[in-house]
Amino acid sequence: MQQAIEIKPAMTTGMCPVCDEPWRYSAKFIREHLRMQHPVEYQAYLDEKKDELKLKSISATEERLVALLKEGPQTRDQLVKKLRIPRTTIYDGLRKLIRRNEVKKFPLFATERSRGRPQVLFSLLDGK
Repeated sequence: MQQAIEIKPAMTTGMCPVCDEPWRYSAKFIREHLRMQHPVEYQAYLDEKKDELKLKSISATEERLVALLKEGPQTRDQLVKKLRIPRTTIYDGLRKLIRRNEVKKFPLFATERSRGRPQVLFSLLDGK
């Protein structure tokens, strides 16, 4: 696993986190040094930052999903009918909310024999 790199803004002094080269340069120069001298570590740094931004941002669809799920557990079909947006868009939003531990997915077991896939309910986790 790659070492986590932290880039601080403005002028900085310190050591390169990879090669221990001392520097006193701007953050732009430091990023350029890392990009040119340590491309693997720099790419890992970019990937980590991109993942952080993806997890932090919440879309309008996700906000609407959370608002509906506050009313109680819902199936994907119920969410599609209420929001009137494509099923795949709703599932993408639910998947992001599940990854952020805001929503829980669990099966709804039928009381009588039924064929096909069991329905799945989505609900907000406690305290959300």
